[in-house]
Amino acid sequence: MKTDGISQVEFAKNVLNRGQGTFSQILKCPKPWKELDAGRRVYVQMKRWLEQSQEVRVAMAKGRGGKECKENNDAVPEAQNKRKSPDTFKEKRHRFVFKASQKNRLESEFLSNKHPTPVQLRRLAKEIGLGYDQVQVFFLNQRRRQGRRSGDN
Repeated sequence: MKTDGISQVEFAKNVLNRGQGTFSQILKCPKPWKELDAGRRVYVQMKRWLEQSQEVRVAMAKGRGGKECKENNDAVPEAQNKRKSPDTFKEKRHRFVFKASQKNRLESEFLSNKHPTPVQLRRLAKEIGLGYDQVQVFFLNQRRRQGRRSGDN
């Protein structure tokens, strides 16, 4: 890698789809094959990279890879490919914001009952024009937030 002017950052990002710190850790403390589960993917990718011609290896590491580079990185079965590449990220979801009247009602219900039954949640959701899931998540989040606040004191 040094002779071709390939940095650890470039190699980790463009060939392994990992950060430089992860790659550095792998080089410092390699684990035996039998102890690896999902971590095998990185070693498989490095082996496949080494099997390529010199020109292809440099192109892959510099992020200028062509079709053969895509095939090389995609050759690992999906079951092992738990981490998404930046190209496959979905569009960011828009955050739901409660109307003031809905939030006030939810907060007042929470003060009177922190653990409502599913029937009570459905009734409340219908009354304030929200989905059951939204109301359920509101109560879950409020309990979590309250636990944090009380833990800080």
